[in-house]
Amino acid sequence: MKKCIDSNGPVKFSFTDEEQQTRNLLSEQKVNAIKKIGIGFENKILLQFKEVFWPTDDQHAYMNCTDNRFRFVNLHKHGKTGIIVAHASPPWSRGFKDDAEGSISGVPNARLDDKKVVKVVVEVLAKMFPEHGKHKDARTSQLIEMLVDHRVTRWDEDQYSLGSYSFFATGSDFDDSGFLSRPEPNKISGPVFFAGEACAPPNCAQCVHGAFRTGRKAADDVLRAFHHFKKASGHSATACSAMSKDSKM
Repeated sequence: MKKCIDSNGPVKFSFTDEEQQTRNLLSEQKVNAIKKIGIGFENKILLQFKEVFWPTDDQHAYMNCTDNRFRFVNLHKHGKTGIIVAHASPPWSRGFKDDAEGSISGVPNARLDDKKVVKVVVEVLAKMFPEHGKHKDARTSQLIEMLVDHRVTRWDEDQYSLGSYSFFATGSDFDDSGFLSRPEPNKISGPVFFAGEACAPPNCAQCVHGAFRTGRKAADDVLRAFHHFKKASGHSATACSAMSKDSKM
């Protein structure tokens, strides 16, 4: 049986719960690469408003602010009516926790629910785009009333990703992504193949096209291994050849 694992979130975090089982499955080079390559925790807060209150010209497609937790992407400019996206940066974006004083939830360091996370973002927008003569709290309430829909990502809590992106942490290098992408031999179940943006070359890492390219490569490797198995066992490889052809479409 052939296996394919998306790196490096689930594998990286499985060391805590199933360390011995994972070590038995993977080579020491693979284990070291997984340990050395970092994983980040950026999240997004998507907000849709009844009215657009932010600039929509070319200079405001991407907007920064003085609050270092956020930067904003103006999706309204790209055809998504009334939508602005806050990119939330770590460490706050990992868990979306209240501050030590509990100024938002009333509980120090409490995990904020989606509604409270949205309020934090809207408060920032109210400061960025104030209305003349209106107090910031009143402006925040006004914007919340204009809110049509929202969505908060929590990639750090998603069991299939456990993070948002890989990065070269201190002590890691390009060789580690190479080790991470290599198939692992397994005498019991057959080779294990790896895919994901963390396995991609540096110019594709952290990006969707890096995940896509490594996924296609892993799929081709699986098909080649299957083809080899069929040929060695004397079975017809017609079905495998058809699958390989489809994978290139």
